[in-house]
Amino acid sequence: MTNTPLEFLAEGAGAQLDLLFVSTEGPLPARVPDHDVAFCAVSETAPDILARLAPWLTAWPRRVLNAPPAAARLTRDGAARLLSGIDEVLVPEADCLDAAALAATPDDWFPCLVRPAGTHAGEGLLLVTDREALDHAIGDLRARNYNRTRFVDYRSKDGLYRKYRVALVAGQPLLCHMAISDRWMVHYLNAGMVEHPERRAEETRMMEIFESTLGRRHGKAFAAIGERLGLDWVVIDCAEAPDGRLLFFEADVAAIVHAMDPPDLYPYKRAAMTRVFEAFRAMLVSAL
Repeated sequence: MTNTPLEFLAEGAGAQLDLLFVSTEGPLPARVPDHDVAFCAVSETAPDILARLAPWLTAWPRRVLNAPPAAARLTRDGAARLLSGIDEVLVPEADCLDAAALAATPDDWFPCLVRPAGTHAGEGLLLVTDREALDHAIGDLRARNYNRTRFVDYRSKDGLYRKYRVALVAGQPLLCHMAISDRWMVHYLNAGMVEHPERRAEETRMMEIFESTLGRRHGKAFAAIGERLGLDWVVIDCAEAPDGRLLFFEADVAAIVHAMDPPDLYPYKRAAMTRVFEAFRAMLVSAL
């Protein structure tokens, strides 16, 4: 979960993938196997390793994709600051606080989202609606630092929440999945996509028309996000805000993107993911 899932992304690319695992201790190798392009697969959840890799990769003899300094900026509060001010994007204010500072949250922040800093996949994520709930959250989570994010109710007119996972491959937006849920905290595995064939049918349709609908409608937003993030590969989770803007949730270089869903339930996924993999291969080739 700390690394870009290169084993999935390089599927069918016709490339040999050599993996070098780096720790915070011990020497970096004096030599590595000859190669055509390097890809830094470490996410912002390992800042010490990114800091260690940055000077090493600066003098790299081959093209380096996803340079460490850009990946290091993808903390929740860091990404929110980086993307603030884009007219076409609603970026909820986010910060990173210790328990004392979080306890002093002003009343105008409620409702807000609170979670242990650096966590993903909904781990410890709570919707806090008032000061009493905030006190309980701090007592229950007992984290060293917390991410606090302003909550935006992004329900569609039918009362369901729709969250999109979009890969930006060399700046090109490609839909990886669309999760539809009756709960505000949407993850694909808990969204009820298996139990609701009508939701899978809607996802099927969106994957067919993404480029001409959502992708085109928010084309300027995706382009601005990609330019500011400055990464060759990054995945963003997003939705559509009530005012029509693109609602940004998070950006992550290690988000899981794959084609392993059961084909009997998701026969449409293979074509969509093939487009992602082909774009990833094209990005590699262009870096040669």
